[in-house]
Amino acid sequence: MSFLVLFALSWAVFYLFVDFQRLRELYPCALVASLLGIITDLVMLKFQLWGYHTPLVPALYIPLVLDSSIYPVTAVLFTQYLPLRRNRLVKFGYIVAWSLPSVLLEWTFLLRDEMQHYRWWTLWHSFFADLIIFFILYGIHLLVRPYFRSSRSGEVSQ
Repeated sequence: MSFLVLFALSWAVFYLFVDFQRLRELYPCALVASLLGIITDLVMLKFQLWGYHTPLVPALYIPLVLDSSIYPVTAVLFTQYLPLRRNRLVKFGYIVAWSLPSVLLEWTFLLRDEMQHYRWWTLWHSFFADLIIFFILYGIHLLVRPYFRSSRSGEVSQ
């Protein structure tokens, strides 16, 4: 049930806080986040490192709910507020600051018995995986941002 609430809450937060003027610039990171979500779902299925279960929603639907809600919404908001003009330490702190709530949310699901870790997977692994994902999103944003910035100023991007 928490996953369905998370789905609705994610999109409500999206509509409240996203800068729709920049959505074209931010959209590629949302797509990459959904793709990374699908890849991690495949890793989950192949290696059985973690799993979901809830009585109301079949376990295989939960990753689809996450891939189409919290992941793209988080990616858009993460890239929208990136401190691009700050030093590397501030940027690293920003990435850590976005990784912590992700791990806290996962911890909540573990406590509610809606998610389980198997084999050697722990919250620490999730934290470092989240760091890597946010660094990837940061890199993707740096790659695509110049194309959208130049098109917003009236120049033709090549």
